[in-house]
Formats: sequence, structure tokens, C-alpha cells
Amino acid sequence: MKTLLTNLTHGPFDWIVIDTPPVLAVTDAVVLAPVVSGVVFVVGSEMTRRRLAERAVETILSAKPRQVGAVLNKVDFARNRYYYSRHYGQQYKNYYARAV
Repeated sequence: MKTLLTNLTHGPFDWIVIDTPPVLAVTDAVVLAPVVSGVVFVVGSEMTRRRLAERAVETILSAKPRQVGAVLNKVDFARNRYYYSRHYGQQYKNYYARAV
């Protein structure tokens, strides 16, 4: 895998995205975390239990990745719109609610 990643990084690509199975299901993401530029952790809103998400993040961080980011996916804006009005104002709440 390291050879493949090295060959790809010296190729004509600006970005290489590697999608792995869920962190707690198999070790693919943990094994790849230290050899890639960064890790993006995607969590489905109201799909993943908080404790499991915390454990998955701890597992990823134990691999010492260079950079870590997170994405909260599948947010129900109609149900949770009060979060956005407090932090971003009415104009952004309406913008994001329409995007969905």
C-alpha cells in the first residue's frame, strides 16, 4: 500500500481520496491514517451513537494521523434549525435549509 501511495503521489494527481470502511468495523482506516496526508471523519447525524463516534475518533487519533477533519452528514435542518439561528443568524439558517 505504501508503494501504491508513493507512486500515486508522484503521478499527475493533485488529490487522492481513499474511502475506507467504518473505523470500528475493520482496521483499514487506522492502518492508513499515519501514511496519508489527512483523515476526514464522516459521521451520520442521528445515525451514529455518540459513544461509538467518540470511540472511533479515539481509535483514529491513536494512529497519529498528520491532520484530522470531521464532517457531520445527513443533518435534518427542519428538525434542528434552532442550532443554526443561534450561531449563524437567520440568513444562514435559511440558506442551509434551502440547500437540503
